[in-house]
Amino acid sequence: MSRRAVRSRNPVAEWVRDLGNRTRRTSPGVVSVRLAVAVCALVGLTLAAPDLVLSGRYTGFAVLLALLPALAPRGPWTTLLIVVAALAWYVTSVAVGTPVTYWRVVALAAALYLTHTFAALSAALPYDTVVDPSVLLRWSARAGVVVGGTALVGAVIAVVPAVLGAHPSLSAALGGIAVGVVVLLTLLGLARR
Repeated sequence: MSRRAVRSRNPVAEWVRDLGNRTRRTSPGVVSVRLAVAVCALVGLTLAAPDLVLSGRYTGFAVLLALLPALAPRGPWTTLLIVVAALAWYVTSVAVGTPVTYWRVVALAAALYLTHTFAALSAALPYDTVVDPSVLLRWSARAGVVVGGTALVGAVIAVVPAVLGAHPSLSAALGGIAVGVVVLLTLLGLARR
């Protein structure tokens, strides 16, 4: 009986052997991207429901849920994590009454965006790819610019009504439409590249 025939009879042993080979061949760049996915995911879950995650009761669940997109970035786990974090934030804000602060919302959005963008990069990288550190630096810088720009626009949107008063005005509505059109045109321009 050939060795190949023995391997095909024991799929668990073959899976373990394949996992060991993949682990040995995994490059540090890929590991660092997947670690970034897990850390950003865990930060996002903690910001979404700090009382639940930090109390210790659901910490294990949060860690497991944060590891799933890092271990299988091509699967549905990233979407599931983002949906769970958004629902957890909504439930803790509405049902529990945790105060909604601007910085918590921005930090949650940033953590979930970074989870998604690092998972996308991780899904595109085979596990044995040698990644130049400049690629990771450029990817992180681009993600940082997006997060910073979003925080700035969000701060302007949060501050302007307080400065102008809470009165609806035609100029504010037209300004909002103009910003929406500029964002749409920018996204269309980026899509055509």
